[in-house]
Amino acid sequence: MEAAAAAFVCAGGTSVLPTCGAKGTYAGTRMCAEHVASEAACGAVSRRAVLRGTCAVAAASLAAAALDRSRAVVAAETAAEATAAPAYARYQGPLGLGYSFEYPAGWSVGKKTVKTHMNELVMSPAKKSEGAVRGSGGIVVDPVKINSVSEFGTAEAVGNRVIELEKKKDGVSTARLVSSTEVQKGGLTYYEIEYVVDTSHGGEKHFIASSTITGKNLYVMTAQAKTTDFAASEPALRHVISSFTVKPQYYTP
Repeated sequence: MEAAAAAFVCAGGTSVLPTCGAKGTYAGTRMCAEHVASEAACGAVSRRAVLRGTCAVAAASLAAAALDRSRAVVAAETAAEATAAPAYARYQGPLGLGYSFEYPAGWSVGKKTVKTHMNELVMSPAKKSEGAVRGSGGIVVDPVKINSVSEFGTAEAVGNRVIELEKKKDGVSTARLVSSTEVQKGGLTYYEIEYVVDTSHGGEKHFIASSTITGKNLYVMTAQAKTTDFAASEPALRHVISSFTVKPQYYTP
């Protein structure tokens, strides 16, 4: 302790303080007023610097945390949007037939190998397409002798006829009508028929079909999925049906 005090004092009581370089006369080992003030000032500056540094670090930490939260919110919203609604692509049929529809991304649209209708397309998940909507669909166009689906009867009558035809197919154990609705779109009448069919070779499937007639052509769009997949695929399948439209055609004999 004494040695430390002596380090500040030289002969005659005059000291040169290495901290501030100030010379002064002391009573005993007291430091000069200038040095004391300097030491206090240095301490205050040091404390202010520490406080400023601490505040800067805290501000940087808060900014980084806010940025991380913002990025997390954006990522969550993006994931939610991707999960909530699948993307769709639009298919435009031949100009002479005038139909179009939208189908889920990850599906492919093509013609059947063996042609059994005047115009026919099938669609289903493309190979190696992960996360695609489970199900399938298609459209057929055939000539008829009438001008509107209403000439077939009511939507309910047509729905019951569909069920009767399904029951006559090989391997069908049960078939039931879920709903039948008349819809007006673009000046044409559409019948939307929903039904469930259980077969020995494919299990139970849920169908939604939309049909209309114009230019003496019958258009039938169908979307389907296994009953076990229907709940998850239903929004996309209904989108396919609701997006299906046909431009009014004029019959020329």
